[in-house]
Amino acid sequence: MIKKSFECQFARRNALRPVLALALLWAGLAAGEDAQDIREDIVLIEETVVTGSLIKQPSVYEGRTPVQTLDDKLFESTGVAQPVDILRSLTANTGSYLATQQNYLQGTSQFNLRGLGLSSTLTLINGRRAGIAPISNDVGHSFLDINTLPVAMIERIEILRDGASATYGSQAVAGVANVITRRAFEGLEIEAGYRDASNTARDVSFASGLVTARGYVSLYGGYYSQDENFRTDFDWMIPRAIDPDGDGDIVEGAFDSGRGSPGSFRRAVANADGSFAPFEVDGANAPRFPDPDCSAAGGYPSGSLCRMDFADQRTMIAAEQRLQFFTESEFILNDRLALFAEIGYSDNEVTDRVGNLLLFNGNVEGTNEFFVPANHPFNFWTDPDGDGELTYVPPGEWEPGVHEAVAVGYFGRPLGAETNGEHAEEERRTFRNLRAVFGTNFDLSASWTGTGYFAHAGSDFTLNSGHHWVAGEFARVVREGLWNPFGTRLVAPDLTTPKTVEEDGLAPRLVGQRAGNDAETFQFFNSTKIETAETAQQVAELVASGELFRLGDRAVSLAVGTQYRGLRYEQRPDALNASGGGPQAIREFPKQADQEVWALFAENLVPFGNIAELQLALRHERYDEAGSTTDPKVAAQVSATDWFSLRGSWGTSFQAPSLFQIAGNTTSRTLSDPFRFDGTGRGECSTNDAGEITNRGDNFIAVTVLRGGALKPQAAALGNVGVLFRPRAGVQFSLDYWKINYEDVIAQGRGFQAILDDDCRDDGRPNDPRVQRDSSGQLSVVTTDYENIAAVRNEGLDLNGHYDLAAPLGDFRFSAEATLLTKFAVNAAGSGFEDRLGNRNDTNGFGPTPQLRYNLGVAWSRDQHRGTLALRHIDSYENDEVASRPEIDAWTTLDAHYAYTFERLLGRGGRVTLFLGANNLTDRDPPALPSGKEGVQRYNLRPGFDGFVHDIKGRTFYLRLRYGL
Repeated sequence: MIKKSFECQFARRNALRPVLALALLWAGLAAGEDAQDIREDIVLIEETVVTGSLIKQPSVYEGRTPVQTLDDKLFESTGVAQPVDILRSLTANTGSYLATQQNYLQGTSQFNLRGLGLSSTLTLINGRRAGIAPISNDVGHSFLDINTLPVAMIERIEILRDGASATYGSQAVAGVANVITRRAFEGLEIEAGYRDASNTARDVSFASGLVTARGYVSLYGGYYSQDENFRTDFDWMIPRAIDPDGDGDIVEGAFDSGRGSPGSFRRAVANADGSFAPFEVDGANAPRFPDPDCSAAGGYPSGSLCRMDFADQRTMIAAEQRLQFFTESEFILNDRLALFAEIGYSDNEVTDRVGNLLLFNGNVEGTNEFFVPANHPFNFWTDPDGDGELTYVPPGEWEPGVHEAVAVGYFGRPLGAETNGEHAEEERRTFRNLRAVFGTNFDLSASWTGTGYFAHAGSDFTLNSGHHWVAGEFARVVREGLWNPFGTRLVAPDLTTPKTVEEDGLAPRLVGQRAGNDAETFQFFNSTKIETAETAQQVAELVASGELFRLGDRAVSLAVGTQYRGLRYEQRPDALNASGGGPQAIREFPKQADQEVWALFAENLVPFGNIAELQLALRHERYDEAGSTTDPKVAAQVSATDWFSLRGSWGTSFQAPSLFQIAGNTTSRTLSDPFRFDGTGRGECSTNDAGEITNRGDNFIAVTVLRGGALKPQAAALGNVGVLFRPRAGVQFSLDYWKINYEDVIAQGRGFQAILDDDCRDDGRPNDPRVQRDSSGQLSVVTTDYENIAAVRNEGLDLNGHYDLAAPLGDFRFSAEATLLTKFAVNAAGSGFEDRLGNRNDTNGFGPTPQLRYNLGVAWSRDQHRGTLALRHIDSYENDEVASRPEIDAWTTLDAHYAYTFERLLGRGGRVTLFLGANNLTDRDPPALPSGKEGVQRYNLRPGFDGFVHDIKGRTFYLRLRYGL
């Protein structure tokens, strides 16, 4: 049977073409049994395993559960250069990271069916678990980064839009994405591409393979690179962040910070014990004053603060480089035994920027300020009346012995506008992934076969980030006068201090000190943040399947199996952060988690002639910490006529706590904060005219999620009912209704944004101990924990169809794909279900849920010509970041594609195909995130668009060339 199943795949292959390296590697494949003997056993129908089942059956079979296939023709017609590009064509997918900024997820991508969370969709490669990334989102979801896979290896991706835990185990709650490789590829194919949008990207890939009568080996590889974009590269982004009812100043927008450089100052004192404290007036801290050179040095004076524009201190789209390889092989030992292997490796490097970063860990008690002594060579602040009201004396007017400086506390950043944009330091995040699978297919009898394999998938993450401040050293060089924190360092770098040793107490070594800072001093407090994390997944599985008995002319089949999974996660923080001496006075600790899982499973397939089939599946999994779960599934298909059939399924699925949820998690994100200072410098909660709490400004901060108690698996009950129409050849239409009840969902006990909002809403005062701010009100850390607390009720319809038409001008295919959500209700904190249909879900950890998404396409081919037009629509939905839930506009884009194939252009048998196209042909900007304020599309909300739903790159032109033998 093994020989028959294998040989049928290659019966139509042409003669082998030379691929030298592979030929040397596999020169012995044809040795042994005579190839002609095998070829005599050729069969016409290949048996394969369909996604969603463990039982082998003819590949022409249409499954009992809804499977959408994304194939190579789709990849060609959309100019796919990286796996994330595929997500645009999947209407059932929502909540994946399309344009992630300012956190470790930048550059990664993943499937997220139904918007139920990244951990709720299981990604497979050839039906086997693919591994997990070494990072997670702030909900602790684990996922496979599909950007680690070379596109050249993918033949198709089968999307099972139905729960499949009974077949595949944990994570298959919303469905499965099964990446099918180009198994037994033969020949050589080379492809190169160029893309021009807001940024540019280049890629080159190859596929090569050697096939013999006893096996095959295939090798695929790819290299991809793209350059970076800053916020100011998008002409629509900054205007959205500024209040059009105001004066257009940056301080009215979302990309400014009260902690600038140059910064702000207030009088400080040195205590007898060597500590430092703010100067007090009538029991309160002295007022703060902006640096007099604030504007000239690139800042924005605003009340007591010198604000700064940080729009370009980080990238919106990071520069990336990816190098990826994948090889697969199979070798037939004899009639009953074959060996197979898969090995994949990727090295992905994401380069963000870190410019004028914050430094919270100050040495002036209770203020996060840094002490500047009176004898600092460039401290020209005086307090003539001794009441804390500072007066600045310009250095050109300073008279030693006449003017007397006072000690001040510096509230600011070490660097300012000089490190924005291309002058910012690099933050390199490197992901290295190695996955190896070794297994065997074997015959147990004439009607029973078995498959066993072992898989190891390891992923390493390394962060190297400059401008990682050593707080103690910065405090020292400022205190000793070696570093100038004042604006004079930028506006008058060649200025020499007018202060003297005798009259001003200047240290002798600082006589004649220049205002401009030097690189040597900078290195005292500048360090490189180095952080690492790694995950490992090991899977051992054994499955036997075959015929129990015959029911009429068809077999009743059974598959049984067992699986072991071992998972490990380890994260090692930067050494400086671990000691609490970094930019924030918060110690970070290593995190580690292990998980072991044992599973037993079975599947039974019962045919009823050619009219119906019934699938029964059951899986039991036992976890070392999270207990055990048993999940059944029943699926059936009934063919009422030759052109009309019904299908349906019911079952339960589950998702175990992820490694990140077990270990606890630290990440970062942008939050809108209702805190502000009033006119007297006191903290208050910002309110509108009606007295309602409003979010004043956005902050990019650290967020910490503590490990919960005894987390248990999340459970779901799922149902699907569908109809399939095939009225004639070339016409196919399916409509499926699905329903998911998801219980015990692991989430933060309270969402980060909700904690901030409640901090002000409960009593009108910002006093929640889970929220940490510095003395300017700048958010520093928000902390919560994980709990089995959420539940979801999710329902909707999926439509897929196509119509083929042969016409004098060529062959046409008209296609339609749509997903309509009819219900998405969330109980986010145990307080009752709330309707979240058509909602951004910013506060509950689920994906955005536009009610309707559809793709309409027409494809044309004639001789060597092919062309495609595709209209993609995403419905409007509400922005729940704002209490009034204003509407995010609908978005419709148009893609166009053309290809021409040159036969025998470069030698005998060679084919060259030229692909030209444009995605978002009309250059539609992504919809804004409205604030709810009348007439204002954007006000103090970042980032200005929804990166889970809308692509910000604008019109993307692409050119691709493919050469194949």
